[in-house]
Amino acid sequence: MKKRGFTLIELLVVIAIIGILAAMLFPTFARARETARRARCMANLRAIGMSLQMYTADNVERMPGAGPTGREWPLYISPYVGSTQIYSCISDSQNAPTIGGDGMTKLSYGYNALVVDATHFGFENPDGTPLSLANIDLPSETIAVFDFSGANAPNEGKITSVSHLDSAGASTARVASRHLEGFNALFADGHVKWRKGGATKVSEWTVQAD
Repeated sequence: MKKRGFTLIELLVVIAIIGILAAMLFPTFARARETARRARCMANLRAIGMSLQMYTADNVERMPGAGPTGREWPLYISPYVGSTQIYSCISDSQNAPTIGGDGMTKLSYGYNALVVDATHFGFENPDGTPLSLANIDLPSETIAVFDFSGANAPNEGKITSVSHLDSAGASTARVASRHLEGFNALFADGHVKWRKGGATKVSEWTVQAD
C-alpha cells in the first residue's frame, strides 16, 4: 500500500497557521517578559529606598542631595548599598549616565531635585542644602527616585524643571516610560509603584502638600 505524503499546499497551510499563532502569541510573551523586568526594576527601587532610609537615619533625618549633576546621590548612599547593580534597570537600553561620571556603573534611575519656585520643590532645597524629612508633607504621595531617561540628559541623573517630567515634551522629558508605557517610581515613604507615562501631576513631584 503506497503511503501518501503531504502536498505543497497542505504544508503551506500548516506554515501559515503556525505563523498566525506565533503572531498572536509573541505579543503575549513579550508582555510577560516585560512584566518580569518591571518587577525586577521595582525590586531595585525598593533596595534604593531602604538605603535612603538608612542614610537619613544616620544623617539627622536629612535626605541626600542629588549632587551637581544628579549622578552623585548614589555615591552618598553607597555605604548602605550591597551591590551597584541595583542602579541598573534591565529594560534600560538608552544611553544612560554613569554614577559620578565614572564611565562604568550604569545609572538607570533619576533623583527628584525639581524646583518649581521658592516654595514648591523636590528632595533638595533650592539652595542645594539637604532636605529634612520633616519638610515632606505627604511621603506616600511624593516621588523621590524614578526610571530615568538618559537619552535627553546623558550627563545628568536628576530632574530640576517641570519640562523634565513625564508629562513634558519628548524632547525634554527625563522620565523614562520603558515599562509597558509607564515607569516605576519610589515614593518618599519607601513604597514603589508603577505609573502610567504622562499621567503624573506636578504636585506628585513636590514635597509640599498642594
